Parts: sequence; C-alpha cells; structure tokens
Amino acid sequence: MMKSRGIVLSRVLILILAQLALLTSNQASAAGSSETFLTNVGSGLDASVIGALCHENVTCLRGRRIWLETREETWASHEGIFHFDGQYGAYYKIRWFNSNLCAHPTGRGNGSLVVLADCDSPGNQWRVEGFFGTTTGAHVVSKNSGRCLDASNPNFPRPPRPLAFLQIWDCTKAPDDAWDVNQEWTFD
Repeated sequence: MMKSRGIVLSRVLILILAQLALLTSNQASAAGSSETFLTNVGSGLDASVIGALCHENVTCLRGRRIWLETREETWASHEGIFHFDGQYGAYYKIRWFNSNLCAHPTGRGNGSLVVLADCDSPGNQWRVEGFFGTTTGAHVVSKNSGRCLDASNPNFPRPPRPLAFLQIWDCTKAPDDAWDVNQEWTFD
C-alpha cells in the first residue's frame, strides 16, 4: 500500500513539474524582447515611427509620434519593429526597434497621442488584455491611465487609414463594439 502511494505521488509530482516547465517555457517566449509588428486588426496596418530615418539620433526620435503604415513601408526601414520587454502576465514596455525608446502616452486623457520616450520614463508600461471581439485581436492597456491603445480614425466605422496616429482612448467593453476596429491589435 505504501509503495503504491509513493508511485502515485511521484507520478503526480512529475506531472506537476512537467506542467511548470511548460508554463515557464511559454512565459519565456512571451516575455523578453522578441521582435514583433504591432498590427491593427481592423486595417491590417502596422504601428510605425514617424521620422525613423533619424534612428541613429535618439534626440531626433524622442517625442516622435507613432502611426499606422503598410507592412511594406515599415519593414524596409525597420520603422515598425517593436519589442515587448517585460514579464509574461504583467506590464510590458513597448520598445521601438534597437533603441531605449518606448511607446509613451503624452497624457492620461482620451486622445493623448502615443510617442517615443525614454524607456525609463514613468507611464510607459502596458498590458495585453484578453483576446475577444469579432477578430483575434487584443487590447493594449496603459498602466498609467487604464485606457487602450487606439488608432485615431475619422474614417469610423471603417478601419483606420494609413498615417492614423496612435493615441489612448477609453477601452471598448463589449465583444462586438464597433469601436474595436481602432483598438484590437495582433503581434507577429
């Protein structure tokens, strides 16, 4: 009887350790600084940096707005490559390409633009919140304001157009909210 309990307990322990190893592996791949495009689901456009041609000059880039462009435009110059730095399930810094500049809201209210700022600046932490809605996108929520990353969109209810600036806005609450067209993002 004692021997069979020991075998059962050792099998349970092995299963728990295997689950823990898998969880740790998944967290490691989601964290760190893997390169990704931040893509608006509604339009298929990628976040990019205005004036990225001065990417060697951090002073030139500080305060630059982030906007939407096609993948072809962002890929050629690496203007649309971001890194999500942080711990899985916690807050991330959305760092632009190979720099120490991160996506940073200029304020806490609706319509505050998202620009590049030093990564150690307060207020530039984000979390990815649940995949829901009519697509497979996720909300990217600012820790500082609780508002979502949003594409400015005078074209609403159609998807945002190229050159739409990124801003923060109250997060949509319902899965089929029409405004999700501006707030759903994928990472690839």
